[in-house]
Amino acid sequence: MMGEMKCDVLVVGIGPVGSAVAFNTAKDGMDVIAIDRKFQVASPLRGGEAVCKPFYDDLVERMPVLRKVPKNKTEGTSLEAGKCKLISKEEKWQAYVLERKNLEKILAEKASESGANLLFCSELIKVNKRKGVFDEAIVRTIDGKCRIRPKIIVAADGFASFFRKQLGLNKPNKDWASAVEFEMVNINFTEPDLLEVFFTETIPGGYSYIFPKFGRRGLAGVAMRPQFDGNLSPLDIFNHLAKNYTTMSIQLKDARVLEVRGGCIDVSGPFKEPVYNNVVLVGDSANQNFAYIGEGIVPGLFAALSASRKIVKAVEENNLRILAEYPKDYRNTYLWKELMQTWRIKENIDDLLQKQIKTDIKLAIMSFLELEVIDWTGKELPDALKIKSFDKLLRFGQELVESKGMSIDITPL
Repeated sequence: MMGEMKCDVLVVGIGPVGSAVAFNTAKDGMDVIAIDRKFQVASPLRGGEAVCKPFYDDLVERMPVLRKVPKNKTEGTSLEAGKCKLISKEEKWQAYVLERKNLEKILAEKASESGANLLFCSELIKVNKRKGVFDEAIVRTIDGKCRIRPKIIVAADGFASFFRKQLGLNKPNKDWASAVEFEMVNINFTEPDLLEVFFTETIPGGYSYIFPKFGRRGLAGVAMRPQFDGNLSPLDIFNHLAKNYTTMSIQLKDARVLEVRGGCIDVSGPFKEPVYNNVVLVGDSANQNFAYIGEGIVPGLFAALSASRKIVKAVEENNLRILAEYPKDYRNTYLWKELMQTWRIKENIDDLLQKQIKTDIKLAIMSFLELEVIDWTGKELPDALKIKSFDKLLRFGQELVESKGMSIDITPL
């Protein structure tokens, strides 16, 4: 006979965002069950560890438990793009490189301590709807199938979300990115205080990178968009660059791998309405990421805080309509504005990639768009595209930096 459980909130996915929702609803008195197919927290680890410093600082003020997470502060970002290099010391491009395993375990631990029931080795296999509400979930657990009857369901199950499929939200031609990342030791960092990003002809629409963590330990990887070059995998591209791209090869020649990670993310823009009756989407399931780099930890955790408040209120007042306030509140934050701006930057870069112009010119303009030397609206892009000389283009970029008072150095290579 199938076992049965009832709860106020069923969270599907025990990643950082799902754990944050479980924690913030359970501590406010909700009866919470969270499920995940994986065997333990942060295994396998998905997603990156570099986060924007000012946004993360704000998040920590709202979620003080994150102060426990070890992090390495970088002073800015270096972006090498063909024949030029930009170094931004703008606050927005200062970063922390987190120990993400610690972050995920801390949030899961707080969720458990607050009363949430975390069920690992548990897979959602079916949901049933009654009067427009998903009020029954069939879950395969380590002890067999069970029936869970929730009042509200939170879909925090990422890019391949069960509920994205269930609700018909997956677009046939969605814009997605895939990545491979290696945590390594014995890296010979040339810029130990900076995030290093590389735009190359090898990865149209994507980038490779080297990020410092602690000592000679760090991250190296590739993020790519298959729609621009689907013939090679991120691993193929990484192996090629690690051996043949000088700026990377000199840093990685002595490096040894500690972990290999991979993942996918949808960068086609955040969902404006991530609530469907009693189902609430948060994090990657709702495309809450900075589209031009694919970073989703900070926007996902901000969404978790906003959604949790409305979930608690909806249960307490027995009114599912309150859930619709979550996306409205989220869209009124500065972070939503940033999500939309980064999506627009990504779209501007996509338009640029279709242009038949010299590679060195194209890569330089891409770097200007990425670091917002060219405004996120792309208003200076038409003028940049008229320039045929590489030297004149660099002067154009330097003049924009000076006129805007930006802390960005642009140098030829």
